Amino acid sequence: ILPTWLGLPPSPILSLSAALRALLVTALLFLGPLAIELGNGNARPWVLSIFGELKTLIGVRNYVVGPLSEEFVFRACMVPLMQLAGFGKVAIVLGLPMFFGIAHLHHMIEYYNLGGRTSEALRRAVLVSALQFGYTTVFGWYSTFLFLRTGHLAAPLVSHMFCNVMGFPDFSVLQAGAKDRTVNLARFVIGVLLFATLLGPLTDPALFQSAYHGFDA
Repeated sequence: ILPTWLGLPPSPILSLSAALRALLVTALLFLGPLAIELGNGNARPWVLSIFGELKTLIGVRNYVVGPLSEEFVFRACMVPLMQLAGFGKVAIVLGLPMFFGIAHLHHMIEYYNLGGRTSEALRRAVLVSALQFGYTTVFGWYSTFLFLRTGHLAAPLVSHMFCNVMGFPDFSVLQAGAKDRTVNLARFVIGVLLFATLLGPLTDPALFQSAYHGFDA
């Protein structure tokens, strides 16, 4: 029973299905950035650069160890604890990721030291850390939603890995005067619309025999 509550049910086929569906819907959200990265003959160099990073300790940390450890702690361990403590799904989805965001604030010290420990370095470190807290919290909402919907740790895990690979979207391509601005804007909008349309059907709890079915997000 415990592995099931941790998002590790004895069904590799369903776990694979949850992972692939979560990856698909997450990729749709990044349709604009993906089209830019993979277009104009950049696909092969981009993919090779990712595999190149995986050969380094930093790459393994960013794309494998980090997502795995964070999803296990903040989703597999903390979600069932909060549920058993009597918290509702809204409190879990919106509240729990705050801890996930706070867990990234230690990077402020790293940014401050790299910036030379000056007042300007401190200002930049605070701004960057605030932005990072914001988007890691938002991702935490999404990741917790996936975990509760599917009941499989694989779903938020592959989404986390994919998001780390993609990084924060480059919205400068949407600025006035940017090359192919209209095309890129259309890609971004279509991706968001497809994401919003398919998120529910692709993560339907009835598809995964989730331990959280009936308590889904």
